[in-house]
Amino acid sequence: MIKKSVVMVMAAVLVGVQVLAQAGDVAAGKAKVMVCAACHGTSGISTNPMYPNLAGQKEQYLVKQLKDFQAGTRTNPLMSSMAKSLALADIENLAAYFSSVKVAADLAGVQVLAQASDPAAGKAKAMVCAACHGTNGISTNPMYPNLAGQKEQYLVKQLKDFQGGTRTNPLMSSMAKSLTPTDIENLAAYFSNLK
Repeated sequence: MIKKSVVMVMAAVLVGVQVLAQAGDVAAGKAKVMVCAACHGTSGISTNPMYPNLAGQKEQYLVKQLKDFQAGTRTNPLMSSMAKSLALADIENLAAYFSSVKVAADLAGVQVLAQASDPAAGKAKAMVCAACHGTNGISTNPMYPNLAGQKEQYLVKQLKDFQGGTRTNPLMSSMAKSLTPTDIENLAAYFSNLK
């Protein structure tokens, strides 16, 4: 029964990849980027620890997230209203632009949590994340986000949202439920420190 469920989830992901494989227009996305710049920066590197970096993120992942915000299947007061104002072409173009931006070698503006966390312990725990998010925090699947260099506080919040059910995904929700608060802090510290 479990194997059948895993096969069904993977088939759904593959169908989703095929449906979302259309590429947006990078130049048109760059022209529209001011809509996102206040929170995510014009280069896709946020200066706010609660907002994610978008630079170098997977295009198909960004399209799906914006569509989820539009549809209400993912909620955030600010992002939900912002996404509702975007046309499908805007979504595709913004996703194309942010995915095309090369992440700087050092992520200036990356903020680290002040509380004690253990990136080394996070690295050990991250092996369970590697199948989807890559051993170095860079996913090879266009539907899964890159985690390397992401904001630590943002990662903590997302894992807690998956754990608590305010953000849902069949794989991530079950994975997050197995994590302790310390695991969450350590994983976030580990991934945020990857370059």
